[in-house]
Amino acid sequence: MDAASESFFLTIAQLALGFGGLAGLLGAFRKSSGPLQYQEIQGIKLILEHSVAAMVFSLLPVSLAFSSRLQGQGLKISSFLLALFLICDLINQGFRLRRGYSLGKPPRRPISYAAFFATQAILGCWLMYHTLSYTSLGWYALALIWLLIPGALQLFTFVSVLTTTSTAQPPKIRGAKS
Repeated sequence: MDAASESFFLTIAQLALGFGGLAGLLGAFRKSSGPLQYQEIQGIKLILEHSVAAMVFSLLPVSLAFSSRLQGQGLKISSFLLALFLICDLINQGFRLRRGYSLGKPPRRPISYAAFFATQAILGCWLMYHTLSYTSLGWYALALIWLLIPGALQLFTFVSVLTTTSTAQPPKIRGAKS
């Protein structure tokens, strides 16, 4: 594995760590009144799961490249496991979606939810196909970047929802007339 690939994978790991940290900060410093809503909890779970997965799958090929027994099979193993994760994550999201509907709490944007996970299904199947026929660093990198997208979208959603529903008022200046 060349230095540029290692640098790319380590950058993805750092970005994933940042998204996970921001999710924790959003949950901790939330200024909304009342407990977290079901959709917010599911959103934080999604960010954390995909952030951890992005960290693991970005460090895995770098770690496997150091193994002398694998002799260049590290990317194929990593690619297979990432494709398997993307496909199995869809099953997990299906259970969450069904549970949310049974509780009467569907996703806030069901069309974008369905489009997002349909794209993930296509990417996971395509990556599995390429892994079984020939391994491509480009498809693996694309799938790694895909793992960062849920975190970015959820953080954007949290920020937009928190700014529109925030009950916090700016402090009043002494001596200012209302």
